[in-house]
Amino acid sequence: MLVAITAIAAVIGALVVAQAHNWAAMTDELLYTGMGRSIASTYIPFPQVRGSWIGVYQVLYPTVISPIVGSISMPVAYSWVAVLNAAIFASAAVPVYLLTNFVTENRSAARWVAVCTVVVPWLSFA
Repeated sequence: MLVAITAIAAVIGALVVAQAHNWAAMTDELLYTGMGRSIASTYIPFPQVRGSWIGVYQVLYPTVISPIVGSISMPVAYSWVAVLNAAIFASAAVPVYLLTNFVTENRSAARWVAVCTVVVPWLSFA
């Protein structure tokens, strides 16, 4: 059931973000994209942007998107990263389910909390 919740949320999220054609560029996306390109080109998880080392310690996300932004053109890469984000959002159901199941020992409650976790982020698209 947990796999179904995660998979359905990922597919629905990917379908929603795939419909978007006019993305607003925000500074954090530009920074993460620059960091991802640096990691993709140097294979070093200490990114540079415009030739300067970045004093940012959260390099997990730029490392995850670096193969995408480093291998295809930016408009296409941004759409792929958006679909990847949908899968990452949906994966939040797994630890929430496990934690709720551990605390309450009630699988129905754990499933309900997992569903609520993946539904809430999509409300921001409405």
